[in-house]
Amino acid sequence: MMSAMKHPFFLIAALITCLALCLGGCQPKATTQNEIQNLPELPPDLAATLDPNTMATKTPAANPAPVTPPKVTLAPCCSSTQTNTMQVTFTYTKCVPRFQLTPLTKALLANPEAGQGSPAVRTFKLTSLSTKVLADFFVCTTSSGPWNATFIEKRNCSPLTPEDTLVVNAFDDQILFQWVGGTPNHPQSVGVVSCNNVGTTKANCGISTCDCSNFSCPQNQTCPCSLQGW
Repeated sequence: MMSAMKHPFFLIAALITCLALCLGGCQPKATTQNEIQNLPELPPDLAATLDPNTMATKTPAANPAPVTPPKVTLAPCCSSTQTNTMQVTFTYTKCVPRFQLTPLTKALLANPEAGQGSPAVRTFKLTSLSTKVLADFFVCTTSSGPWNATFIEKRNCSPLTPEDTLVVNAFDDQILFQWVGGTPNHPQSVGVVSCNNVGTTKANCGISTCDCSNFSCPQNQTCPCSLQGW
């Protein structure tokens, strides 16, 4: 009777051991502290761009004075809001404490070749910063894109100066740029890879003879933007 009871017990124990070994072999490789310690230090030129509050690349103040005066001098027929989707280049760096790594950073540490895609991403460590005392070192990811972005330009009946908003999506962050004066006054740190005009809404400024028809890019088609001066 005792012998009959032992066989099921040993069988169950063997199955549990086998299952544990299989599950252990299937687990992804944990990120070791050695992998982080062996990262190169973030270059000083990139560290100098960091905002000590967000530990990411600083962005310019909103609504700077226009560098290039707008060429529009006559009252327009229509006010308009044009919305564009874009791909842009912009060097963006984001740093997080080493114990708060993002899934992207973990993937890059486990497989550095994963950073060679589009956008290409590099990984560094940051052990000191001139503008902030670091209690522990950070892990930084940096890339120049291309990033997806949305560009909106508003032209009012008055004032005549175009108002521009650009939102760049990088590393799950939304980087906001706002300025006046149209595309000639675009942020110099942002380059255009491609641009598609999603649509334009218009409203009459009081001149009855003006055609202020709205425009919408047909579905499944591309409507290239005209970004003069960018």
